[in-house]
Amino acid sequence: MIWGWSRALTIIPLVKDNRKLNHMLIDHETVFVGATNYIYQLSPDLELLMEITTGPQNDSQKCGINLDRCSFKSDLSPTDNHNKILLLYSEKLVVCGSVFQGKCEIRNSRNISEVLATGNTAVASNEVDVNTISFIAQVLNSETSKMEMMMYVATEFTRFNENKEPALEYSLRRYHPFVSTRLLDQQYFEEKGSLKGETDIQKAGSILYVTGFTSGNYSYILFNDKTSEMKYNSKIAHMCKLDDRLKTFEEVPLKCKTNNKTYNFLKMATVFKPGQILLKSLQDRFPNLTSADDVIVGLFSDMEDNSSAICLFTMQEVQRTVLTNVRKCLNGATDYAANAKYVDGLQCEKVNQVR
Repeated sequence: MIWGWSRALTIIPLVKDNRKLNHMLIDHETVFVGATNYIYQLSPDLELLMEITTGPQNDSQKCGINLDRCSFKSDLSPTDNHNKILLLYSEKLVVCGSVFQGKCEIRNSRNISEVLATGNTAVASNEVDVNTISFIAQVLNSETSKMEMMMYVATEFTRFNENKEPALEYSLRRYHPFVSTRLLDQQYFEEKGSLKGETDIQKAGSILYVTGFTSGNYSYILFNDKTSEMKYNSKIAHMCKLDDRLKTFEEVPLKCKTNNKTYNFLKMATVFKPGQILLKSLQDRFPNLTSADDVIVGLFSDMEDNSSAICLFTMQEVQRTVLTNVRKCLNGATDYAANAKYVDGLQCEKVNQVR
């Protein structure tokens, strides 16, 4: 149960029946909450303004988005719809759930009961415990040569047992992109660019996405990359906003390290502008850093002993490291790119690291 505290100093019950809450965002004085089978619209006092039902839906993971074409209608059953994406832009609310292979829709943010558009393609994860991260940015449309609102989406691979590879549920997600850019203002959720994984990363837990954001002319995705059983390396992926096809996609390791210990699993992170005291401290090492530059703060852990640490990274240093790697790779030193695991990715593996 979630409780709101109003100006009248009374406690108001908002969400009942142990409904799982997945996402929350705030637009001016309106709060939106994405939950399992529900979307809520709340006032600044957390009073419930509107509640819409998104599930359960008659669905099966053996079927694609179009159930009319499904050969397994006998397997259809009431299926919980877990909210996977909840985003705002231009008074529109992007809502994507786990049913129908991660189908999305766009609703009126002033009245969430009004559906403005419904997608016809798989976008988000189709399972409750498989993560999807997404954010919206202005990206150059390579067809119109105009900056347009697009959605970056990163989706982890299915949790189906790899031994069931011949199973239809596995095959339906096999060619789903790990990372994609999708149009919003023209043809809703049309895929513009995508990165699909080679066979060795089409396994549950091979890539664990954490968050994404924009900084300057670039977009970034933070994630954990599996290296061996229960061992991961935290990484940051860099993409140019003038590239909707993801040809500039480049990964570099993000190392949170003390003198004798490395915390290699990222749990959460955010980007922000440094305050005066932090800025002055960082300028001792990065003298060109200004109050207009972005800084990443991340919570990292060591999975072996469950210890944790907080590390800061300047976006200046991230961009410098990325561009150094790209130059070396394009000049033929193929040890300096980090997306060889993707189909059609640059075949470079060893890279400089951001520390």
